[in-house]
Amino acid sequence: MEPRVAVAPRRARSLRLEFFAARSTGFVEDLIAMAVGAWGVEDLDITVVKPALVEQGPCYAFCFPDHRLSAESLRSRIRSLAVSNCFLPPPSELRHYAALTKLVLQDTHPRTPLAFYRQVLDACPRLRALHLRRCGAPWYAALVVDGMPELRELVVDGCGFHTVDLRAAPALERVACVDGPVALAFGGAPRLARLSLTYALDDRLVLVRNWRLSGLLGDAPAMAELLVRFTGEPKWMTSGPLRSPLPGLRRLVVADMPSNWDVSWPRVILEAAPCLEVLHIHVQEEEDDAGTTAAAAAEIPWPPAESARHERLAELAVVGFAETRGQVGFVRHVVEACVALRRVVLVRRGRVVVGSEGRYWDWKLVAAEAAAPREGEVGGGGGDGERPTAAAEWSEVEKMVIRSQVKSASRPDVEVFIG
Repeated sequence: MEPRVAVAPRRARSLRLEFFAARSTGFVEDLIAMAVGAWGVEDLDITVVKPALVEQGPCYAFCFPDHRLSAESLRSRIRSLAVSNCFLPPPSELRHYAALTKLVLQDTHPRTPLAFYRQVLDACPRLRALHLRRCGAPWYAALVVDGMPELRELVVDGCGFHTVDLRAAPALERVACVDGPVALAFGGAPRLARLSLTYALDDRLVLVRNWRLSGLLGDAPAMAELLVRFTGEPKWMTSGPLRSPLPGLRRLVVADMPSNWDVSWPRVILEAAPCLEVLHIHVQEEEDDAGTTAAAAAEIPWPPAESARHERLAELAVVGFAETRGQVGFVRHVVEACVALRRVVLVRRGRVVVGSEGRYWDWKLVAAEAAAPREGEVGGGGGDGERPTAAAEWSEVEKMVIRSQVKSASRPDVEVFIG
């Protein structure tokens, strides 16, 4: 008889399940229980592809099998939990998941009461990352984050919340909000360093409210990086002075700005951020000549340039640059007002790409047909404004004219790269 060979038990740290809803999901419950109990899985990602339908209407056919993880030792192993189209355990049971540091809720029922989210936050005070994606909530509801001492990352993507109120999140470092505009209040987030906002409104919703930029940005003096993507027609955001300065802001990226918006609106942030060092703007390409007319009609009245002076801005890049009065005037103002400015990049065509940190936190501007820029660069560049990796779209005469328009005689030290 051959000796038996000992087989090492299966070990795994993560388990991702994606399955169609069925009448019987016992096999999935068995798999989850085995993965956590026998394999040592700590990160669970469960997605129900198609929720089943019952007589009362849409309903999620799968409930997280908390009853199969009744032992305290099993529950305490799970560090990351992501569920989509799936019922969570009752908030009272979530308290037993002591090691849970990341929670992702996606596609919750459209009629989920606001109290449910409050109970989930109360039950998981050790969370470091909370993602809410396409989560149902009452219209115009407020998501209040309070008593979350270890929360570092918050994502609210495609939810129905009207307001996100951070009352007590002392460790929070970055926040991302996507879909409709959300009013932000950062009363208790002293360490917030990165804010990413992606908002779009169509004609039907623009009439509901004109959003003030101050309300969208909140009050975050420690914020070092701001990523903004505001789209929709007509322009639905008013660019009045900010209620509070942004003394910590170092980098501002404005992506996919509609061509019929006044490109100078980021000047509001520039004037409120005395330490801003990098300003990158991407303007969408115009589909017809109507965009230029609309932009000219919606220009923001600014005080004389002498009243604005900036000491720290070192780099300005405009991708999607067009030789319009508004864009030329904005660039010229920045050149004249920003005494530390040394580099201006003006690219006719380009795009926004997502970097290694993901779509919420890492946006880079890249010139069309150009090689990927080095870290911190936009579109690359050659000597005296030439771009070696792509054919120039402006003639040499056009480049000379643009330089003369955006540079003043008092700033010969500023390099203007055109591509």
